[in-house]
Amino acid sequence: MGSGMGSGPRNFVRFRFGLWAICRGSCSRSCLGMRFAVYEMKVILSVLLNAFEFRPSPDCKISWLDHTILAPHVEGDPSLVNRLPLVVSEAH
Repeated sequence: MGSGMGSGPRNFVRFRFGLWAICRGSCSRSCLGMRFAVYEMKVILSVLLNAFEFRPSPDCKISWLDHTILAPHVEGDPSLVNRLPLVVSEAH
């Protein structure tokens, strides 16, 4: 049978199509379309972020908690740990 799949097409062979089939985007031979899509999303996100201004909300007092990394915390409200209320407006 000339199936083009090598010997035993119904059997699982981990490296049948080479190591690139297992990488799934984490190596240099990953899908070109996926890398282009990720790059395109980064460009779109940078354009959107430049179109807006982000400022901390004037209604909340923010402090920074020193865990493994610094995390914003709204003072006086224990349910708002790791939160940073922002005011979003158009950039001038």
